[in-house]
Amino acid sequence: MSTEKSDGASIEKIDVVIQTTENTSPAAIQARFTTLCDLDDEQMAALNKRVLRRIDWRMMPTITIMFLLKYVLQQH
Repeated sequence: MSTEKSDGASIEKIDVVIQTTENTSPAAIQARFTTLCDLDDEQMAALNKRVLRRIDWRMMPTITIMFLLKYVLQQH
């Protein structure tokens, strides 16, 4: 991080390094986590389904309210 001064104001510069990852297989990702490494394909499919359902139930009320508000506010 470096700091430059111009006209009495200080500006901080932050160097950011973005790492790109190549396409990795689901098995390689699964092997990284100790709680997932012992699961077979059927158990992983069931887990993915549960996670997706949980995300859906968290997001759908918010999305529904957003669409409802958009509809109501457009009518005025």
